[in-house]
Amino acid sequence: MKVLVTGGTGFVGSHLVEKLLEKKYEVHCICRKTSNLQHLKSLPGSDNLRFINIDISIPSSYNALTDTLNNVDYIYHLAGLIKAYRAEDYDRANFLATKYLIESVALANNKNLKRFLYLSSLAAAGPSEDVQGITEETPCRPVSYYGQSKLKGEISVNHYKTSLPITILRPPPVYGPRDSGLLFFFQAASCGIRPQFNHKKHISLIYVKDLVDAIILAAENPRAVGQTYFAANRDYYPINSVIKIISRIVNDKAVTVKLSDGAIKIITGFYEGFCYALGREPSMINSQKVLELSQNYWTCRTEKIKIAISFEASTPVEKGLRETANWYLQNEWITNKRR
Repeated sequence: MKVLVTGGTGFVGSHLVEKLLEKKYEVHCICRKTSNLQHLKSLPGSDNLRFINIDISIPSSYNALTDTLNNVDYIYHLAGLIKAYRAEDYDRANFLATKYLIESVALANNKNLKRFLYLSSLAAAGPSEDVQGITEETPCRPVSYYGQSKLKGEISVNHYKTSLPITILRPPPVYGPRDSGLLFFFQAASCGIRPQFNHKKHISLIYVKDLVDAIILAAENPRAVGQTYFAANRDYYPINSVIKIISRIVNDKAVTVKLSDGAIKIITGFYEGFCYALGREPSMINSQKVLELSQNYWTCRTEKIKIAISFEASTPVEKGLRETANWYLQNEWITNKRR
C-alpha cells in the first residue's frame, strides 16, 4: 500500500507516519528542505519511507508530484500553520496549499486513489454556544485567522466531493508527546504557576494516538467517503480541571494565578508585539489564540463518527497527560518540580 503524507514532520504527522510504517505501508512524505527528518529516519521500518522536498504552497512545486499522485492509494493532508502574525500567512499555508494540492490530485485522475483525507480543525467550525457542544451540521463560525483558513481549506476539498473520495476530520486541541500546543501549561506548572481561567470554559480534547487511529480508520472505511467528522474524546473538560491535572503531575506545589480574559489579552498583546519587534518567529502565545481562548465553550459532539465508523477515543485524559509529561521530562522540555 502506498500513501502520501503532508505535514509528516509535524506533531500529528510524525505520529501518523510512525503508525503507517508499523502497518508496512510505503510512505511518501512531503517536507521542506529545512525540515528536521531525524526522528522519522530513526523510526522502525524507515526503509519504506520516501521524502519529497517541495513547498506545497507554491503551485509550480506540483510538477515534482505527478508520478506520486498517479500511484498512491491514500493521501493524508495534515500540513498546516498554527501560528503566524498575519491572516495571509495562515491562508497561504492552510487554504492555498490545500487548494493547490486537491486541484493537482483531481488533475492526476488516479483511478486507484482510495481516499484524500484532510485534517481540518474544530477551529474551522468555531466555538459552541453552550457546554453541550456543536455537531457537524452546526453552521461554521470560526473566530480566528487560523480557523477561517482551515474552513477555506475544507471548502476547497469539498468542491471535489462528487469526483474524488474525500474525508474531512475536525479534531479539537490535540495533545501528546512532541506537542507544543499545551506545552505552555506544563511549563507554567514546572515554574510553580497554575493558571486559572473563567470557570465556564470547557474544551474537547483528543490524545494524538487516538487521533491517528481515527485518521487511518476514516481513510480506510468506505462509509466515510464524502463525510466530515469531529474526532474527539466523548467527554468535555473544564479547562481549569485539565490544568489542575497537569499541575498535579508536574508540580503539586504550583501556586494558582487567576487570569481574566482582559488580563490575558493585555499580556499576550505585549508579548506578541515584543516578538514581532525583535523579528522572532510567531509564538503560540498570540492575539489569535486569545480570540479562541476568550470563548467559553470549545466542545464538539462525537456521535456521528462513532455511529458511522465505530471510532471512539479510548485514552483517559489523565493517562494521556501523564504520558505527555513523561515525554517532556525525558526530552528536557520541562523539569519535574513535584515533591
